[in-house]
Amino acid sequence: MRKNGLLIYWSLYLILLAWFSLGHLSFSIIDLLQLRQLDHSLNLIPFEHLPLRNQQIDIQLLIYKIILLFPLGIGLKITFDNKQHLLKDLKVVFLVSLMLEILDYGLGLGNFDSTTVLIYTLGSFLGIMFYQVMHCLLPRQRLNSLLTKGGIWGFGSLTGFIITLFIFNSPLYRFLSNLI
Repeated sequence: MRKNGLLIYWSLYLILLAWFSLGHLSFSIIDLLQLRQLDHSLNLIPFEHLPLRNQQIDIQLLIYKIILLFPLGIGLKITFDNKQHLLKDLKVVFLVSLMLEILDYGLGLGNFDSTTVLIYTLGSFLGIMFYQVMHCLLPRQRLNSLLTKGGIWGFGSLTGFIITLFIFNSPLYRFLSNLI
């Protein structure tokens, strides 16, 4: 059960991670293709160009990016049975964060922003710390079981919701609804 649960956890999480970070919440392939940018910007200085909304720092977007990678930290601790040290965990989450930004930039879907890499890494680090605190309160097997089942339920629900949105935003659905 543990391996099957982890496989489901990681499968659903990676699908959602790709859709949220690379897909930019697009509900159709056409929308995604329209996101492609011809001019890319490369920001290598952290916190120089923070996302703005109405000429103020977009805290909501920063929090969303932290929440997006939070399950990565938890998943790493569950998968590797807490055997890795914090420094190794941070290297892994930093590399995953860097990979996401490189893919975003390389696929022409967004800009490379070092701030996003650091924010993603922070989100994963908070997930790791959450696991460590919970590990002090619960035995490892019980904690892993609860977090895996909770992750599967949460990711599964969100995936189902997203699939529903895709269906209702599809050209076939719009065509059929116009016939009725």
